[in-house]
Amino acid sequence: MVNVNRRVAIQKTAATIGALSVAPQLMAQSAPVRIGYAISRTGPWTGGAQVSQEPNYLLWAEQQNAAGGLDVKGAKRRIELISSDDRSDTETVVRTYEKLMGSDKVDLVLPPWGSNANFAVAPLANRFQTPSWRPPRCRAA
Repeated sequence: MVNVNRRVAIQKTAATIGALSVAPQLMAQSAPVRIGYAISRTGPWTGGAQVSQEPNYLLWAEQQNAAGGLDVKGAKRRIELISSDDRSDTETVVRTYEKLMGSDKVDLVLPPWGSNANFAVAPLANRFQTPSWRPPRCRAA
């Protein structure tokens, strides 16, 4: 009886050690969280978007990835940002977000810069059932 219990204990210990040695590799191989956004890199909205919004998105993603990524249902997943220039044009904003949520199948979208662009994109997020979220303001360390 003692030998059976000892054998089970050794098997459990070996399984635990094996799982712990593989876990970091599995985490590194997990799919990233794909987060999309369009931002004004050209046109009249560029000044506001490039000063007040995109740097925050980039810094937030960098800080999250440095900390191991986002916690998604108990698993850490790195952030992959997918972005493009909306050319300060509401129609381009809508087409870009439609592509991000439709064919690109991002997990989450970050809002565009400006009220008009946000109002134009809101119905798309609802239609595609894609969450839209604004990360907290980040401060450089």
